[in-house]
Amino acid sequence: MRKEISTRGNFQNPAVAAFQRDSSRKKHHILALTAITILLAAIAINAGAADTHPVQVLRALLGLESGTSSVVVWSIRLPRVIGGMMAGAGLAVAGCVMQTCLRNPLASPFTLGISSAAAFGANLAIVFLSAGTLHSNTHDAVFIANPYTVAISAFVFSVVTMFLILLLARLRGFSPESVVLAGVAFGSLFAAGSTLVQYFAEDVQVATMAFWTFGDLGRVSWQEVGYPFGPHDGRADLLPAASLELQRPRKRRGCREKPGRSRGADPPA
Repeated sequence: MRKEISTRGNFQNPAVAAFQRDSSRKKHHILALTAITILLAAIAINAGAADTHPVQVLRALLGLESGTSSVVVWSIRLPRVIGGMMAGAGLAVAGCVMQTCLRNPLASPFTLGISSAAAFGANLAIVFLSAGTLHSNTHDAVFIANPYTVAISAFVFSVVTMFLILLLARLRGFSPESVVLAGVAFGSLFAAGSTLVQYFAEDVQVATMAFWTFGDLGRVSWQEVGYPFGPHDGRADLLPAASLELQRPRKRRGCREKPGRSRGADPPA
């Protein structure tokens, strides 16, 4: 009898064991990716036109250097590296939310047409609000005169597109596959709109559109890096929080047999 009890006590549900192994593997992946990110950030800070030694970069980061290397590291390279990391983190969160909401590992802002809508809004701001101009400096022939106007216009169009897709899904009872198809249709629509706007734009404005679409970290400063953490950070933090809050009832409804067993529960079939 005692042997039977001890055997039962040592018994572990295979689903629980698989979930624990999967969680451990994910933790190791996150730690490895974090280490790789720190390593690449250190390499990026040391790379550039200015001839700096890794020791000089380290001393500049610690505040022990007060020369050209300190200015280059703190005023030019470090804001660009942090800006790139923030942009990558934002894209990762957006992709995670899309994949979670649609239950599709291939879902992304490009799939739902949100990126195309943002590009269309930016193109409208560049052309009709004169945000793209010709710069007199020989290093940068094209530059965006009012980047915040372009960013706000792109954000508004992307949010409107997202709410239109959600409204269609709610009114028509779309499945996740139908939501993806609706996003593809919206993406094609806004891509055609961007082509139409470019047709009526001047050559400098077309170059500015392409420049904005490609993205650039060359002009990132501490002002742009610190903006999300300024007085408007509450609104930015509400977006992922709201998406997670909206997902809670859906997660409870969708926690059926396989998801429940992967979390160690034993839900009814």
